[in-house]
Amino acid sequence: MKREEILLRHRRAKRSRAKSTLDGYGRVFTKFWELKKLEGKTKAQLSQQWMRQAIIDFVMDEVKPPSRHRTVMALKSVLTRGAGVPWLVVEDEDFGRFAKPIEREAPSEETVRKWAEAAHQIKDPLRRVLLYFTINYGWRPTHCTGVRWSNINEDEDGKMLALINDGREGLFKYDEPIQVVLYDYEVDALEELRKQTHPGTNDFIIPNVGLLGKPNKGRHRKGPLSPQMGTTMVDKLFLDMEQKYELPHLTPVDFRHYAISVCIDEHDERNGLKTIARHRMQGHEYKQLGDNMASTYNTKDWELVIDNQKMVFPDGILGRLLGPKMPCHEDAIPAEIRQAWEDYKAGNLKPSTLPDIFNDVLRAETKKKPSIALET
Repeated sequence: MKREEILLRHRRAKRSRAKSTLDGYGRVFTKFWELKKLEGKTKAQLSQQWMRQAIIDFVMDEVKPPSRHRTVMALKSVLTRGAGVPWLVVEDEDFGRFAKPIEREAPSEETVRKWAEAAHQIKDPLRRVLLYFTINYGWRPTHCTGVRWSNINEDEDGKMLALINDGREGLFKYDEPIQVVLYDYEVDALEELRKQTHPGTNDFIIPNVGLLGKPNKGRHRKGPLSPQMGTTMVDKLFLDMEQKYELPHLTPVDFRHYAISVCIDEHDERNGLKTIARHRMQGHEYKQLGDNMASTYNTKDWELVIDNQKMVFPDGILGRLLGPKMPCHEDAIPAEIRQAWEDYKAGNLKPSTLPDIFNDVLRAETKKKPSIALET
């Protein structure tokens, strides 16, 4: 069997997976294939027991512990779906418990807030939309560059309400749906971007352009350049914003970890962010007990999802970082509201509780005011 033919069959069998994932699997398999000198072996030979030991030796000798689990996943996928040979490895017996990957800590709120403060200052609508999507939803680069204008839901007057993609186009890292509410400042940036790019209905919201805004005309090492912007260019755009606005170094992964930590803090099935709303915001798999795959992609409940997102984050995570707008004249602010504001800044109150506290205090203040009798 030939390596190129195996990889080609694997790509066809797994075409719904993101290109970056398939490329990674291909690199792992190629290293294993060449190291074990398997070129020219028949399907029958690759199905024999010696192949099991070859896989075990490769994983244990050539791969560092944090990467072993992903390596096994890659080899299993390519060998079974591309080469069509049985998977002889018994993972629990042959490898035991895999070491957990080293997790990066979420950046501090103060660090992310500096990016949030710079977001509204960015003049280029493409960079602004990219940063809004990343901060507010914790999206991966493939989410930001894989959504299309046709994914936007509008009301009867044509105002953008939400962004919905069922995840089955194979443009995200994982084939999971996203459903997010669009905030007013995001809508303004999207309208500005649309006037600048004049897109078609099914075009990507973020076009594949370089740092100077010109279309990318280069080629990948293998095959033509995809119309979807690559993750490398996304990283370059973030680095460009970092240098231009003198911001602390953060990557899209850092923003994703921060958004996930915020959503976990706000998670409450009764009064806070529901599990399905959080998973649809960030493209995580969501299955209730007994669900099948078809129900995972059900998008009919999108209105409930975005209503819940908007209730918990009225102005998005970006608005949460910048804080609610307060009146300028402190003397006019009731003491209870000032105290609630100080508790919020000290981290003792969730942002979602502030509106209720403010409304209750203002209602009470209104009842205290004496009615004025009209003189006759």
